[in-house]
Amino acid sequence: MAAAAFVALKQLLEEPPVHCKDIESVIDCIGRMRTAGRHKLQVLSDFDYTLTYPHFNGKPVTTSHGVMESSGLLSKSFVEKALNLKAKYLPIEHCHERSLQEKTEAMEEWWRTVHHLITQQSVTKNMLVEMVKASDIFFRDHHDDMFRLLEVNDVPLTICSAGLADIILIALDATSYKEHANLSVVGNKMIYNEESVVTAFTEPVIHSYNKGLTSLTRYPQLVKKLKDRSNVIVIGDSQGDPFMINGLENIDNVIKIGFLNQKKEALLTVYEELYDIVITDPASSLFVPLSIMKAILTENS
Repeated sequence: MAAAAFVALKQLLEEPPVHCKDIESVIDCIGRMRTAGRHKLQVLSDFDYTLTYPHFNGKPVTTSHGVMESSGLLSKSFVEKALNLKAKYLPIEHCHERSLQEKTEAMEEWWRTVHHLITQQSVTKNMLVEMVKASDIFFRDHHDDMFRLLEVNDVPLTICSAGLADIILIALDATSYKEHANLSVVGNKMIYNEESVVTAFTEPVIHSYNKGLTSLTRYPQLVKKLKDRSNVIVIGDSQGDPFMINGLENIDNVIKIGFLNQKKEALLTVYEELYDIVITDPASSLFVPLSIMKAILTENS
């Protein structure tokens, strides 16, 4: 890697709110990815609070599930039950003292219960569009630059989310980056009846701790498409997101970038073990992953 590019990246990784335990190793990995070229690269990203902000203008931002709860189009009973479930299970999801098995079982129960509640609300496709229009989903700054860079270089971007795939696709459609050949969304997809009413969800349920192999099993064409993309940039915000890569084979190089959006003091050490790069300011943009992608792609496009 050119000396100037090395210095710029090194400075970026040294500056708060970026935390990188082994800068030299990350720089070396970027160099190997760059040498291999764009045809070997892929990006695997979470959606909620990774591509989107957790807060905007001092207010919490809605998740893809939360879009339904905050829409005002569903019953008060649904909203109350959904919020009670969140109060019960969210602390379990973020508790670093519980075992992975405990978290996995709890998340499975939470997701299935919420999905069942949704199917009782007579939700239509048109209602989903209205929900997203009225929502406060805000993409992180530089998302459009990142999307465009990957598209121009024909680098696959797979959004692997434990959220609602239908909501995510509608939200993406509202941006300047709509459906493109290099974009895939893996998530909990709704099943509709002849009247376009949601009646069920696809299996298996995808939650925050079974992304990767479990979530990719129903996308064999995507797995085939990615099999020769041996260099991977993973972007996430949860303790489960680094394992999204578990569904991929023949991986040579991986860089994992994590947004630590809460409990910085308590969780930084945990996140530094899970991610190569940790960004601790919830208001941060996608500038860091974008810069790494540029370093890999600029001279290989």
